[in-house]
Amino acid sequence: MSVAINHQPLLNATHFIDPQQGLVDSAKLLADATIDALSTNANATIDFTGFRSVSSSYFNMLLSRVAETCGNDAIRSRLTFRFLSAAQENIFKRSFDAVLKSRGD
Repeated sequence: MSVAINHQPLLNATHFIDPQQGLVDSAKLLADATIDALSTNANATIDFTGFRSVSSSYFNMLLSRVAETCGNDAIRSRLTFRFLSAAQENIFKRSFDAVLKSRGD
């Protein structure tokens, strides 16, 4: 976890990269840190601005894992996201919608 903004944790996604594993495994690391942050805080922010490219499988893993543990409301309203580009945000939005749909929402 990084610094706090407005008393909520800021998780920099680049701090949760395992160079020995694939990108999806890194998404699991960030998901686990996010779950931990949400267990002790009302909200958190995830910053993706350090990533040049991120796949939908990365976002799918992150969002699914957090939603499975913390519920759909966690990804819908307790998390704030920062993106490097509009393209990155569009990939995220497709994953976000797909994860919610797969969870019956």
